Amino acid sequence: MKKLFFVFTMMTVAWTLSAQAPQALNYQAVARDASGNVLADQLVSFRISILSGSSTGSAVYSEVHTGKVTNGFGLVQLAIGQGTPVTGAFHSVTWNSGMYYVKVEMDPAGGSAYQHMGTSQLLSVPYALHAKNVEIEADGDASNEIQTLSLNGNQLSLSRGGGTVTLPSSGTAGDNWGTQTVVTDASLAGNGLQATPLKVADNGVTSAKIADAAVITNKLAAGAVTSVKLAPMGATAGQVLTYSGTAWGPKSFTSSPWLSSGSDIYFNDGKVGIGKIPDTDLRQFQVLTSDRQAVAAINKSATQASIFAINEGAGPAAEFRNRIKIIDGTQGEGKVLTSDAGGFASWQTPASNPWKIIDDDIFYNAGYVGIGTSLTNYPLTIENASNDCFIKLKDTQGTGGMRIGAFRGELAFINDNLNANFRFLINSSSGYIQMMTIDGANKRVGINTTKPSASLDVEGTMAVGSAGIVFSEIREITGMTSATGSFVLISWPSDYNKTNTRILSAEIYYDGRNWNTMGMGFEDKMVGCSMADLGIFLHYPGIPQYQSRDYRILLMKVQ
Repeated sequence: MKKLFFVFTMMTVAWTLSAQAPQALNYQAVARDASGNVLADQLVSFRISILSGSSTGSAVYSEVHTGKVTNGFGLVQLAIGQGTPVTGAFHSVTWNSGMYYVKVEMDPAGGSAYQHMGTSQLLSVPYALHAKNVEIEADGDASNEIQTLSLNGNQLSLSRGGGTVTLPSSGTAGDNWGTQTVVTDASLAGNGLQATPLKVADNGVTSAKIADAAVITNKLAAGAVTSVKLAPMGATAGQVLTYSGTAWGPKSFTSSPWLSSGSDIYFNDGKVGIGKIPDTDLRQFQVLTSDRQAVAAINKSATQASIFAINEGAGPAAEFRNRIKIIDGTQGEGKVLTSDAGGFASWQTPASNPWKIIDDDIFYNAGYVGIGTSLTNYPLTIENASNDCFIKLKDTQGTGGMRIGAFRGELAFINDNLNANFRFLINSSSGYIQMMTIDGANKRVGINTTKPSASLDVEGTMAVGSAGIVFSEIREITGMTSATGSFVLISWPSDYNKTNTRILSAEIYYDGRNWNTMGMGFEDKMVGCSMADLGIFLHYPGIPQYQSRDYRILLMKVQ
């Protein structure tokens, strides 16, 4: 960077001790660059500093001059003391206290990037020399220059021909200041002399003498208002002053029910009510309000809850009545409240429900239904991970109901839960007809009968096999053979004849020892049966072993 320098052509000190002496130093210089070229017609700025004691002393005053333009010859002129002050005041420099130096800095671009151009000592100039001369008194005696001031009535005079002026007194002639004294009232004490300085008397300041809002905090010195400076206004020990709207008066102070512990306060003697007197119930903290939030909790913590409730007993930690409103930014119509693994709840859109609702009924007709399994190979599949799987059917009339299910893998069962009768009925035009009865107490099954008399009791017809004949009854008839001869005629039972009867077996108690059935006997005399219109002929050998013996015949009645 090229270094700038000045050629100083003139520096004039331009102040004296007279009232007309200007408080400034005229300063002129020619600005040139490092090659000696004049900086003509260029905007420049200066920083001028007055240094004390030496060329490196402290600045007692500094100022800046901006907007200065050199002329065609590079000449610039300014008045030191009339720039923009930066440090100190020009008129406060004590020029007679020692040597001073002027330090010049310039920015050739007219900005504030100042460069040091030089420092020079300030010397006496005409105004300063003139100020030096006035220090010598004309006759050499300074004492005869002292004048005295005197007051006679309302005449104020200056000695040694200084003149006299008339002061105002009472009436039209002035106030007679020469004899007037300061008059005060009881609110002030003292007469203004050193022995008894003037001050505000005790109890001198009353509320009537203080304008409204005149005494504010910043007008009271710290510790200025002490207890001795305050009037009790009738209050006794332990009382406080309260304002009724027109006057202050004493009032007994009720002790606070709240207790303190460090920076905490607590209350454990009863209930707390806000906006109401607490009810005589179990609620310790009660709030009553209208069109306001009764209790508000705001927390900016990332980990701590705004409201914490815990019940160390068996009761609930919180109870909400009427409606609950939860807003966390995820709420929306039709959403449900769900929880994550940490217990944080949020609103979620539920999966669509395949079940349809009509009044009090629900139905599903889009596919198969599985309970306890996802393998739905049938319209309804029910599985249970334990040893049994039940479907229970029960109305409001009975006490047990009916269970249908599987037990321990492969055992299927139907029971009534009470080991009583189990009945199968159909609804016909004539009413309910009981088609099958299971007598659980007697372990009997009846078909077409309500009271089975055997383990299997069928009332009505029956067929065995797809090509089997239909029969309605199997009956055993008994009797005794004749005492003589070789046959006995047995009458037909009711509703039996040779057309609808089949003989399943016929046996004779041979010799009272063995039951011989059909086809047994001697030579051409064997046991046999024949059916005729009159009845059944039982044939047997005409020997004593078959005569007067018990017989039994098993008959089947077919359709």
